[in-house]
Formats: sequence, C-alpha cells, structure tokens
Amino acid sequence: MKNYIQKLIDRFTRFNYSDSLTNEIHRWLLQNRHEDLKEEALRKVWNETKAKSDSRTEESLQQVLHRLQVSPVSRTYEMSVWRYAAAVAVLCVSIVSTFWLTKHYVEQPSVSMVEKYIRYGETGVINLPDGSVAHLNSGSYILYPDNFEGNTRVVHLIGEANFKVVKNPNKPFIVKSADVSVTALGTEFDVEAYPEEDEIVATLLNGKIKVETTMDTTSYVLSPGEQVVYNKKTAQSQLVMARLSDVTAWQRGEIIFRGCTAGEVFQQLERYYGITFRYNPNLFNEDKYNFKFKRNASMEDILEVLQIVIGNFDYQVGEHICYIKSRR
Repeated sequence: MKNYIQKLIDRFTRFNYSDSLTNEIHRWLLQNRHEDLKEEALRKVWNETKAKSDSRTEESLQQVLHRLQVSPVSRTYEMSVWRYAAAVAVLCVSIVSTFWLTKHYVEQPSVSMVEKYIRYGETGVINLPDGSVAHLNSGSYILYPDNFEGNTRVVHLIGEANFKVVKNPNKPFIVKSADVSVTALGTEFDVEAYPEEDEIVATLLNGKIKVETTMDTTSYVLSPGEQVVYNKKTAQSQLVMARLSDVTAWQRGEIIFRGCTAGEVFQQLERYYGITFRYNPNLFNEDKYNFKFKRNASMEDILEVLQIVIGNFDYQVGEHICYIKSRR
C-alpha cells in the first residue's frame, strides 16, 4: 500500500491530468484513510523539490500553471515567464500544502483557499482574513484559507515574509514552511524559507513565538532579537541572536550580505532584481564577503563594487539575464 500511494502521488506531480481528475485526487488526499502514508509521500515530494535556474519558454510555464487547479481556490499570480523553477516550486507547494493545510478543514469541504505569489524583483503586502498582515519578499508564495475557521490560523509559506499578527489567545497563528512551524499569539516576526537555500530562519521582532521542527525534536520559545536557524541538510537547529537591522533590510529596500559566497550573492540578486545570472561556478571560490547597499542601488552599481572586491570577472546584461565571464 505504501509504495502504491507513493507511486500515485509521484505520477500526479509529474504528469498532466484533466481538471476533473485533479479535483478527484485532491478530494482523495483529504480523506482520512491512509493519512499517514499520504503525508509521508507528500513530504517526500516536497523534499525532492529543488529550485534550479531554467530558461524554459512561456509555453512550458503555462503548462505548469495549468496544473495548479486546486479546487475550490481563488488565486492571484504575477509570475515572470522565465522563472520556470519558481513555477515548479509553486506547483509542489500547491499540492503538498493543500493537503497539509486543508486537512484541518475536512469538516468544511467548501472552504476556499487563497494562493498568492510575489514575483522576483518585487515585494507585496497581503492582508489576511483576521486582520494580520504579511509582507512578502521577492519570489515568495503564501497559501491560506479565505476565512480562518476552527481553533487555529494556519498559513503556508515558501520564500520570506514578515508577519504582523493580530492577537487572539484562543486561536494561535501558525506559519508552516517545509519542516519548520512558527506559532504566535500576537507578535511580529520574520520567516525566511526559500527552497533553494539550505537554511530556514525564523526571527522574532516583537512579542513571543514558538518555533518547532519536524526532524529536530527541539522546540524554542523566542524573545525579541532571537532567531532559530534550521539546516535542512543536517536536520539540526540552533538558537542565536539576530541582527534585526539585517533581517528587516529587505523591507526598507536595502540589500545586505553577511558571510556570503559569490554564488550566494548572485542568488540573492536574482530575487531582488528579477534577473538570472549565468556563470561558471568554478570562476569563484568559497570566500565569504560582507556588503551593504542602500535603497535604490542599481544592479550595475552593485556589480561594479563586486568587480572591485571579488575581481576577475566582467559582466554583460541582457534581457532578464546577466552573463558573468572571466577576465582571463
């Protein structure tokens, strides 16, 4: 039975089916039978999802978006056609999170879900049904019910968001991102959980939150200024003090790099400016750098600074692509 369920879900996430069959599969996912096996299979799909740069065509992207027929759902998408990898991430979280989230609402089969995606190069503010506010960073995706029923307020996140939560002691507010769950009663916190990065980071700005992980049994109750860093590769977590000005820099339009390799710098610049960097990874070593750029700094300004500090490369900016080449 276990292999059969895994095979069913694997096939569903990899091939196109009709809307009616898609709806049937979603209803099957929400049934109580074999719930543990289905959740295990869905978690495997999630963990195998890796965001990779890809310059697929608009047709390819539209095929992926067409697969996002979670019913019943209302959704808003603003997505660059060249960000195919982001579309794949949204596809998998749509399937996985719909099961994990809406199984809390099985007794209300007509519950409507809302999905929103903030494309690369932009940020966006989303007003949640309870009056809480989510400020999403570039390339981020959020899934939540259009009305918080039951005893909890649960949202799912891929990417990064700042949450300002309306206090309600009788209904905890919970943010789920892969293997990390953040619970708050009334507070402000930041969760960073991009699928292409090794770490998920939860930072408390005001109030109090509880951070739990499914792989690491340790749980944390944070005070303002603290953060939990969870490593997805090692399944280990740690509690550290945060640089709050760095955590909130993206909300002010600032760009800050702390202990980042050249590859990590380019990866973050992709999200911030909505452009793909193409280069030979062997061009750069694993040296780590610290940079801070003010609001409205252009990508060219940043690349010129990187040329001086890192050296040994030239760049050429095309349409949605920046080519990095060796000077040798």
